[in-house]
Amino acid sequence: MKLLLTFLIAATGIFFAQPKTYVDALRSYNGTAYLEETCSALICQAHDRVSKKEVHCTAKELWAGCDGNLEKVTEAESLKKLDWSKVKPGDVLAVNGVHVVAYLGNGQCIDSAPLQGGVAEVSADELEQKIYDPWFNGPVRVERWLN
Repeated sequence: MKLLLTFLIAATGIFFAQPKTYVDALRSYNGTAYLEETCSALICQAHDRVSKKEVHCTAKELWAGCDGNLEKVTEAESLKKLDWSKVKPGDVLAVNGVHVVAYLGNGQCIDSAPLQGGVAEVSADELEQKIYDPWFNGPVRVERWLN
């Protein structure tokens, strides 16, 4: 009986621990080491946790729409020139085809990068200031999940 009760409590915890939204799923990775969660893996695995369709795309493939799973919302010459009013929570910011960041809302993003030690929430203002970092310097596309 104790074993059954332990199993039911554990199963209930897993069920209720599942994120309800894509943004919640993204936030659940906060603090994960970069070697465990690269930028594109963060974006795709968070999507997989709340979607019925699994995706596995590199940063370059996310830039190109991830096999039709994303639609382009807008683009700009740089993060600094991006019209942030068009960006919604959950949107993917694909920078220069080499790096991706997700927008969480309220001027906050989530990013996985080795120089910051892995997955962390960062402000859009902080990202705009990284003009000498090749991962953040260059054209940016805002992509939105279709499903």
